Amino acid sequence: MARRVLLVSSMVLTLFGCSYNNVEVVKPGEPVLTLLSDANVGKGAVNWLMIHDARGNLLSAQKYVPGDAVVATSNAVKAGDIVSVTFMQYSITQGYGGYTYNLSTYLNILVHDTWTSQILTSPQNDRTYLGSFKVTAMGFPITSRINISNVYGGFASFLFDGSTASYATDLGVDTGTKNFFVSCRDPQGNLEYKFLPNIQTGDEYIIGPTDLQAAESSMQVPLTGMTNYFLNVAGVPSSESPAVNGYIAHYDYMESPLPASVSIWFPAVFTSFRTTLGMTNSNGTYYFNSVGPKPNDIAMPTNQVFKITNRTIQNFQLTGNSDFQRRTSTWEFHNWQHGENPALMVDIVWTVYSPLGADQKILQLPSNFGSVYPDLKLDKLIHTGTTLGLQGSTTYDELITGSFKGQSPTVRQTYYSVRLN
Repeated sequence: MARRVLLVSSMVLTLFGCSYNNVEVVKPGEPVLTLLSDANVGKGAVNWLMIHDARGNLLSAQKYVPGDAVVATSNAVKAGDIVSVTFMQYSITQGYGGYTYNLSTYLNILVHDTWTSQILTSPQNDRTYLGSFKVTAMGFPITSRINISNVYGGFASFLFDGSTASYATDLGVDTGTKNFFVSCRDPQGNLEYKFLPNIQTGDEYIIGPTDLQAAESSMQVPLTGMTNYFLNVAGVPSSESPAVNGYIAHYDYMESPLPASVSIWFPAVFTSFRTTLGMTNSNGTYYFNSVGPKPNDIAMPTNQVFKITNRTIQNFQLTGNSDFQRRTSTWEFHNWQHGENPALMVDIVWTVYSPLGADQKILQLPSNFGSVYPDLKLDKLIHTGTTLGLQGSTTYDELITGSFKGQSPTVRQTYYSVRLN
C-alpha cells in the first residue's frame, strides 16, 4: 500500500500557530523516529506523534492520518540520544459532544528507530445466541460463594449472605456454550463443583450442596500482613482449546479480618488453569498470574517495596529496594456535565511505559494545543495508578518489539507484579 511520507522538524513547532492542518518542511534535521502507521490504528480519530528529549523538551510534533509513513526529525538530537515517544488519539463522541483523549508515552527510545503500528488480534469465536436457561441455587451455608460459568468467561456469581434462602439466574445459551460449570466456595474455604452438560434453552436446574463434588487438590498461600485478597481461577478441560477464558472455579474477594491463609483449589476435570491472586498491604497490591498447569508454588514478593515520591506526569519519580522489568503509570482527567442527564464531557487518559532507571520528563506540549485542545493541561492530570512488572513479567524491550517491531508479544506462564498505593 502506498504511504504518504511526512517530515516534521523541531523548527516546525514555531509555525504551528499559522499552519495547523498542513505541516511545512523546514530544513529537516536528524531523523528521530520513523513510524509506519497502520490504516486501522487510530482510524476515525485525530492522531498526533510527539517526541520529547530526555529533559522533557518538545522536539517535534506531527499530526498524521492512519496509513501515513511519518518521519520525525530534529536539529537537537544526535546518534545515541534517547527520547520519549507519545501517541495521541483525539475524538469527539457523537450524540453529546464528549471529547476523548487517549495518549501513550514510551520512554528511553534510541533515536533513528523505525516503528510499525499494528493491531493485535485475538481469536474470534463465531457463536449464535439461542436463548437462556435458569439455575436456582438453594440451601447453601451463609457466606458461600456460588459461580455459574461457560468456557468463554461469561458467568453469574452471588454470595449467600443470609438475606434469602435461594438465588436464581438466567444465563444465555449459544452454539458454542452448551456446557456450564457450577462452583461453590464454602465458609471454610473448601471448593465443590459440578458440570451442567449439553444445556438446552428453557432448561431449569435446582442446585444444592449435595449435588456438588469436592475439588481434588489445593494449595495454601499465607495472608500475613494483608488487608484484602482477590482470587480468580478459571479451568479448561483437555477437550477445550486452551485459548478460551475457562470455567470459573474461584471468584473470591475478602477484606480484613482475613484468615491466616487462602485455600486455592484446582478441580481435576481441568488440565489447564488461568490463576490470578492479588493481595494488598500498606505498600500496594501484589499479583500472581499463571497460565497453564496448576502452579506448584506462589511466593508473593512482598519484600519488594516501592514508594512514589512525585506523582506528576511532568516529573514522576519512585524509589524502591528492588529492580523491576517495566513500569506502567496512568494519569487521567474527567470533566462531567452535571444535572438531570449527567454526561462525561471530557475524558483524558495518558499512559506512560518505562524501563527501570528511566527519567520521566514531559514538560511541553505544542504551542497551539492551548487553543485547539484546551482541555489537555499537564497540571490537570491526576495520577491514578502505577504497576510494576516483577519476576517473570514481560520486559520493556519485549513490550516495544511486540508492539512496534512486528514480533509476537511475549507471554510467560507465570509472572508477578505490584500496583503501588
